[in-house]
Amino acid sequence: MAILFALLASTSWGTVDFLGGLASRRAHPVAVTFTSEGIAFLLLVPVTLVVKGAPSATDIGLGLVAGIGGALALTLFYRALAVGRMSVVAPITGATTATVPVIAGVILGERPGPGALAGILGALVAIALVSAGTGPSLVEAGPPDPEIAEPPAPSAPAAPAAGPRPPRLGEVPLSILCGALFGSFLVLIHQTGDDSGLWPLTASFAGGVAAVAVLARFLSSPLLAPRVVAPMMVTAGILGAGGGVLYVAATHSGLLSVVAVLSSLYPAVTVGLARVVLHERFGRVQALGLALAAISIVLLGSG
Repeated sequence: MAILFALLASTSWGTVDFLGGLASRRAHPVAVTFTSEGIAFLLLVPVTLVVKGAPSATDIGLGLVAGIGGALALTLFYRALAVGRMSVVAPITGATTATVPVIAGVILGERPGPGALAGILGALVAIALVSAGTGPSLVEAGPPDPEIAEPPAPSAPAAPAAGPRPPRLGEVPLSILCGALFGSFLVLIHQTGDDSGLWPLTASFAGGVAAVAVLARFLSSPLLAPRVVAPMMVTAGILGAGGGVLYVAATHSGLLSVVAVLSSLYPAVTVGLARVVLHERFGRVQALGLALAAISIVLLGSG
């Protein structure tokens, strides 16, 4: 069941990233994160009160730290998608997210079998392949939003044809930072007690909301996303909360190095939705990545 829960969590988080990327075309990334995290927190509170759990102070503390890092990572990730290339940002972030828990699992004494190790390696490669592409970032994809599009300057000269864009300054370090924070979230939630219920997860969303609120004040950015993206934010909040619950169930019944890698396959969902909804081109490399991801899942299940 741990593998199934991890895959469902990955599906939820991949959809959240897709919706957040679209919403960031019309709203500030800080507002997008705050709104979706706040909705998830409000949904989790009554569920947490119903589910049995006896968390320690350490469990709550781990949840708060995980949530602060996770929310900041999500905000940075949306920003990276807005200013960077998805073909660079997504694979580096996804691979780093999966690598951090694998290293932590080994340090904590986990020893996956040969099949699981092969599956972990295959999944890491699949994450990079399925995110690869030559198109624009998710936020830049598709026709410009009429509400935010600006008319071109009448006197602006035509830009000369150019080759491939060089890497943007800070693009790679920002992607690595996002992945490290996402991966740390997975590790910290895994370290909470099995009898803590959903309290650490709820604490993580509370910490995330507080951290983004402080960030919004520091940046003088809006705190709430506009009504035009409200349906996407509500959906993202529901899926974000659901993905967190599924990951908690997975990590308390399986190896960190296995469930975290499977949960990090979310780029496959994001890319798939971009293909279906935005009609983005689906390359052979991405198809190879999806095939490798399927093989890796089988290996992880058998290992």
